[in-house]
Amino acid sequence: MRLNNVFDRYELFIVDLDGVLWRGNELIDGSIETINMLISLGKSVVFMTNNSTKSRATYVDTLKEAGVNEVYVEQVYNSAYALAKYISETKKRVRAFIVGEEGLRRELELVGVKTVCKPYLNIKANIVVVGLDRKLTYRKIAVAVKLIMEGSKYYACNTDATIPLEYGLAPGAGSIVSAISTASGREPEFIAGKPNTYMIDLCLRDYNVEREKVLLIGDRLDTDIKAARRAGIDSALVLTGVTRIEDLKNLENPPTYIIKSLSSICSTAKPLRYYS
Repeated sequence: MRLNNVFDRYELFIVDLDGVLWRGNELIDGSIETINMLISLGKSVVFMTNNSTKSRATYVDTLKEAGVNEVYVEQVYNSAYALAKYISETKKRVRAFIVGEEGLRRELELVGVKTVCKPYLNIKANIVVVGLDRKLTYRKIAVAVKLIMEGSKYYACNTDATIPLEYGLAPGAGSIVSAISTASGREPEFIAGKPNTYMIDLCLRDYNVEREKVLLIGDRLDTDIKAARRAGIDSALVLTGVTRIEDLKNLENPPTYIIKSLSSICSTAKPLRYYS
């Protein structure tokens, strides 16, 4: 595999996971080989996902099991980590009620946040944190709404309406956030994931790379591509996840590149490119 000359000028590749490397439990053809090729060329590669279900350490294990030759926890940015980072830098003496999974709980506890996961109606918490929760119950929503209406701060990992799985699209964290917001009458005060640029800002703070040499590769116009545009970096949209070719008509703010899949950056063909 060889990197297309169009993409060789980039030094830092920010790669989304769901819909780019895999769909659910299925790897996308050529994705892992492409990551290993970038690493072998000396390119900096980071993995950036709105998915909060796994901790960064678990994502490292998942990436290694998928076949990535070299990956460390410092290369992983997900919305659970970003939200934990934000809370640790802005709040003191926090007790958080979590609507989410183990990865979110783990990242919060790593920065010293006390967490409550069991939805007892009499629990005390000054923050409600919401992410994707595949064991969601009515009681969890009810407790979250009760706490928010009593004055707890309300934060969300992301507002993705759907996530791409091997069989198609499934409800994402945004569906849960919408339910809680509708019932409580309040919107999240902070959203850690894309299209918010917070994760990108954290990454660029850690990697001393000029913005014109950074490329974000993702599958969603409303999160990945929008976040890249807001952050002032180039973007490449892949068509292996949420976005379909019919979604690309009459775009007001198109990505820098549109490619069929991650492995297309190795193609000798010139990618479809838009200039805004």
